[in-house]
Amino acid sequence: RQTYIDLRNRAGMSWEAIDLARALHVRYPERQDVQAQWWSTLTEQARPDAQEVNEALSRSQIAAQDMTTAKQIEHHATRGRLLAHSQQWEQAWQEHEQALLLAQNSQGPELARPLIAKADSLYEAGLINESCEHLWQACATYRYSPYTVHAYRKLNARLPESTQADLQSIA
Repeated sequence: RQTYIDLRNRAGMSWEAIDLARALHVRYPERQDVQAQWWSTLTEQARPDAQEVNEALSRSQIAAQDMTTAKQIEHHATRGRLLAHSQQWEQAWQEHEQALLLAQNSQGPELARPLIAKADSLYEAGLINESCEHLWQACATYRYSPYTVHAYRKLNARLPESTQADLQSIA
């Protein structure tokens, strides 16, 4: 079910993803993998419920310390998105930077996902050019994956809004 939720999010079918993730979260509220999926699904929403975001932020502060590096990257990127939804920009940038620092020796989806997350937060903050630059980096990650395709689609949608000449030439 969790893979199905992730696929729905990337396909732009967030209403289905949020319903499934919420149902799993209600049924298994203490499972860390279900919590992480719920928080990640919240971040994909254009305007998630503020109370749900605040609850996720509160609970994600007490995350398990025995996470793998990949899980830590995902955790920091997700917290960054949640903080951005709450317009807590400075803390969001810190979480995103921590995710990217942990991912610096990674490739493929493990690097593309935190780049896309930061790009989405930058876009939400109105920093279109910076968002496009991060999406460009996500598109350039090697071992291509569904996340690089997802980054490419988002980049194509945002490029026309860019004011930077070199980004406009790509559009």
